[in-house]
Amino acid sequence: MGLMRTSVLSGLSTGIRLLCGLVINKLVAVIGGPAGFALVSQLQNAFALASTLSSGAMGNGVTILTARYEDDPAEQRKFFATAFFTIAATSLPITLLGIILAPQLATALLHDAKYFYVIVAAALTIPLFAFGSMLTFIVTGKQDIVSLVGINILSSILTLIFTVLLTWFYYLPGALLATATYQGTLLLVAICWLWRAPWLNLASFMRNATLPYAKDLLRFTLMAGISGVSINLAQFAVRNHIISVSGLNDAGIWDTVNRISMLNWTVMSAILSVYLFPKLAPIRDEKKLITEIIQTVKYVIPIFTGICIVISLLADYLIIILFTKEFSGASDLLPIQLIGDIARVFSWFYAYTLITRQHILHYAAIEICSNVIFVFVAIFAAGIWGNLSPVIANAVAFGLLAIYCGARIRAVARQQ
Repeated sequence: MGLMRTSVLSGLSTGIRLLCGLVINKLVAVIGGPAGFALVSQLQNAFALASTLSSGAMGNGVTILTARYEDDPAEQRKFFATAFFTIAATSLPITLLGIILAPQLATALLHDAKYFYVIVAAALTIPLFAFGSMLTFIVTGKQDIVSLVGINILSSILTLIFTVLLTWFYYLPGALLATATYQGTLLLVAICWLWRAPWLNLASFMRNATLPYAKDLLRFTLMAGISGVSINLAQFAVRNHIISVSGLNDAGIWDTVNRISMLNWTVMSAILSVYLFPKLAPIRDEKKLITEIIQTVKYVIPIFTGICIVISLLADYLIIILFTKEFSGASDLLPIQLIGDIARVFSWFYAYTLITRQHILHYAAIEICSNVIFVFVAIFAAGIWGNLSPVIANAVAFGLLAIYCGARIRAVARQQ
C-alpha cells in the first residue's frame, strides 16, 4: 500500500483517536482543573512506563519481524508464539508488583494513598493491553491497514464512552480509574475484529517458541525500552520539579502543552510507524534505505511544519476550546514546544534506520543523551527562563538531536 493511501487511512484512524482524546481532555480539564490534569498525566506516564517494560518496547520488533517473515508462515508462527510467551513473562510480574506496592505507588504518583485502587486497576490492565498491542503490531507488520484502522477506531470510541461515563459520574476519581483501565479495551476489540484471521490461532501461539526469536525481540526491546523508559522518566523528573517548586497547577499548565504537542506529532508517528517500518524492514541495500528515508522526509516535514505554524497562530483559541480559561497560560509555551516537536519528528527518520538495523548502542546513546539534556536544561535553567524552561529545554534537546541525525543521514547518503 502506498504512502498516500496509508496516510489517508492512518489519518482517519488517528483523527478519530485524537478527537476522542480531545473530548476526554476537555472533560478532565473542566472537572479537575490544572491540578487534576497534572495527576492524570502522572498516571498516564506511569502506565506508559509499565507498559514499555512489559510489552510496548517489543512493538517495533514484532512489526518488523512479522513483515520480514510474511512469506514463511511456519517461521512466522514460531515468532508469534515466542512473542506471546515473552510478553506473558514480562507483563505478569509487573502486574503482581503493582498490586503489592499499590499504596506506596499511589502516594508517590497521585500524592494520596486512598487512590491505591487506581494503581491496582492499572496493574491488572497491563497484561490485557500488552496482548492487545501485540495483535496490532502483527497487523501492522502484515500491512493489513484496514484491520488496523478498524481496530483503532473502535477502540477509541469504546475508550471515549467508558471514560466519559466514569468521569461524569465519579469526577476526578472516575477520570483516574478510567485512565488506569481504558487501555484494556484494545484486546477486546482486536480479538473481535480478528477472530476469523487464519493466523490468529491460540494453539499456534502456545507452542513452537524459539530462543533465536526471543533474542531478536530482546534487541528491539532494549532499543525501544531505553527510549520509552528515558522519555517517561524525564517527564516524571521535570513534572515533579515543577510540582515541588510551583505546585500542581503549573504542572498542569505544562502538561497541557505536552498534551497538545503529543496529539500533534501522534499523527505523524502513526503514519510513519504503519508505513515506514514495514517498508524498511526487508531492505538490505543501504542506498535504497537512504532513498526511502529522504523521499519520506520531503513529504512529511513540510506538512508537519505547516501544521505546527497553524497551531501556533491559533494557540490562544485552541487552549480555550480544548481545555478552559484556567489553562490560558499554556498559549505562551506552545510555540516554543512545537519547534522542538518539528526537530523530534525529523530525528525519527534516522532513528528508524537504527531500529531496523538493530544498532542498540547507537540508538540508546542518542535517546539517553537527548532526554538527559532535556531534564538538565528544564531544571537547572528554571532560574533564568522560569516557566518557559521546560519548553525551551524540549527545543534545545531535540534541536541538537535533529542536527546530529541530519548530519548522519547526509554522511551515509554521500557514501553511496
